[in-house]
Order: sequence, then C-alpha cells, then structure tokens
Amino acid sequence: MSFDHAISQRAQMNKDYQTMLDQTTDPTRREAIEKQIKLNLEEIESLRKEQTKIFGKATPLVQETKIIESDPETKGQKVTVLNPSPKPKEEKSPEPPKVSSLSSPKTKRLENNLRAQIQQLKNKKSMS
Repeated sequence: MSFDHAISQRAQMNKDYQTMLDQTTDPTRREAIEKQIKLNLEEIESLRKEQTKIFGKATPLVQETKIIESDPETKGQKVTVLNPSPKPKEEKSPEPPKVSSLSSPKTKRLENNLRAQIQQLKNKKSMS
C-alpha cells in the first residue's frame, strides 16, 4: 500500500468516525471514537514523516510553456518562455590550492639547466 493511499484511507476513516461521533450519545462510545480519531491522526502524521524521510519534500512539477513566433527582422523564429523551470543552485567547487613558487637554490639551478637544454635543442634545430 502506498503512503498516499494509506493516508487517504485513514482520513476517510476519520470522516466516518466523525459522523458516528455526531450520532452517538453514549459517553463511553464517544470516548472510544475520539480515541480512535486521535490514533488515526497520529498514524497519518507518522506516515507523512516517513514519506518525507524516504522521498524528500514534494516539489511541484512545472512544465515550461514556450511560444514560438516568426521574427521578420531576423527571418527566423523568436522563442518566448512563459514559466521557466527553476534552475538548480550550483554549488561552487572549492578552488584548487595555489602552489607557491619554489624559490630554493636547488630549483633555480634546475630551471636554469632546463632552460639551457631547451635553448641548445632550438639551436641544433635551427642549424640543421
């Protein structure tokens, strides 16, 4: 049985109990009916909580309505959206950590050595 069906069944039972309550004059019978109505209300509330735990809050589905008209200026079509669907909020991704330049004497020598090798390769290619 689906959550919606179970909730609607209990709501219908409460309506029936309410009519019984209006027709009954016996105090013990009225008390029992009122107790059953309270139990049904508690069950409806717990079913709604369980439903939101599983499925989340209900979101209304909105279908976009587009009006397409011919546009004589551009000799094309003009599209007008009447009820645009809400765009999901994009979470900003954390920026990658910035790497500070390494300025140790060892890296300076390595940079100079690589630069020199690249220059030698360029010179060899230009001579060939």
